[in-house]
Amino acid sequence: MKKCIIIGGGISGLATGVYLSEKGADVLLLEASPKLGGRAYSLEYNGNFVDNGQHILMGCYNNTLSFLDKIGTLDKLDFQGSLSIKFIDRSKKKYELKSDPHFPYPINLLIGLFNYKALSFNERIRLLKFFFSLYFLDAEKLKNISVEEWLRKNNQSQNIIKCFWQIIIEGTLNTSIKDASAKTLAIILKQMFFNGGRASNIIVPKVSLSHLYVDASSEFITNNGGKVHLSERVIQVKTEGEKVIKIITDKNEYADFDYAVLAIPPHMLLKLFSEQNSDLNKVEYSSITSLHLWLNENPFTENFYGLIDSPVQWIFNKGNYISTVTSNSDALLNLSHDQIITYFINEIEEYFPFKISDKIVNSKLIREKRATFIPGVEIEKVRAGFESKYTNLIYSGDFSRTNLPSTIEGAVKSGITSANLIMKE
Repeated sequence: MKKCIIIGGGISGLATGVYLSEKGADVLLLEASPKLGGRAYSLEYNGNFVDNGQHILMGCYNNTLSFLDKIGTLDKLDFQGSLSIKFIDRSKKKYELKSDPHFPYPINLLIGLFNYKALSFNERIRLLKFFFSLYFLDAEKLKNISVEEWLRKNNQSQNIIKCFWQIIIEGTLNTSIKDASAKTLAIILKQMFFNGGRASNIIVPKVSLSHLYVDASSEFITNNGGKVHLSERVIQVKTEGEKVIKIITDKNEYADFDYAVLAIPPHMLLKLFSEQNSDLNKVEYSSITSLHLWLNENPFTENFYGLIDSPVQWIFNKGNYISTVTSNSDALLNLSHDQIITYFINEIEEYFPFKISDKIVNSKLIREKRATFIPGVEIEKVRAGFESKYTNLIYSGDFSRTNLPSTIEGAVKSGITSANLIMKE
């Protein structure tokens, strides 16, 4: 039986632990904080479990769906039958991006794009041409340019960017079109739109992140003989020659293991192996801001909305409360909590034909300052592989070379890859 120590209890660490323990490995997972989930967590507030940011899934998230099926929480997802997103602009006008169920894939998606009337007829033609060219495109050819350059080269107007690309790009890459890697976006778009009829469907969790991922993962690991230690921080990884020989924490020392897995974000990795990972100094981060508003009367009728050209990019309807999500929110970091709450409420009231300020009974603002790394052109070139210079040390986490941005799908994929590497050995 292989003995494995996993450092980090985020989604990638949990996925690594689940797949290793399922394959018969003896797993010990160490998490420095008193909670699991890493940058995707929930907290109890005002009688509800609220997330630090709503994480929607797509039908193309095959690794995540397989993972949730394994830990037994797949039934806690709300699957769309076909792609449908309600968008609203600042004049309160509604638009729907919806695939046509009367036509086969991928014609149904192309018809949906053509009927997206937030764009002019000419702009919709340009958008369709873009997707036609994307189908035959080798994403590797875009490795040296930004998303902004790519879109401009393909005749995407400022209005197309504002009404379509901006909200999609910031939601998936958590950065601006100026900073994002075109290669990374191309890979994501190909998976979303050209990976089968259900790939572009949106999937919304019916429960919190903790109930969807964390609790069931931890239980799976322990039920398979593994251990999960919270509030135990790794302070040193000792090496000798080509091997890691000891893991030292603030509570224990571990020397009896076959493999160690570092499932931690780049800035934490840099603290443990600064001399080996100078490229990690180049990593920059982007924040996500979420606002939860409890209402004594809920006037929202859809499960979720996309707001065009607004810092309040998404609104999710939770019944007795609503959640807003703002990706790429660094511009808000200098504002106080009260200023952001007031700003967001004013924005919402500008987009909808009703007031909510007189219906709010409670609120909770959550700012995740290092929510994701920015998948820029240069960073994509230095993302780490899974195998390290030490024969028994494996890198995991969404910064590993998954060819995906910093998403839950990327984190789960890295966990599966790490586990498979260890068990293959």
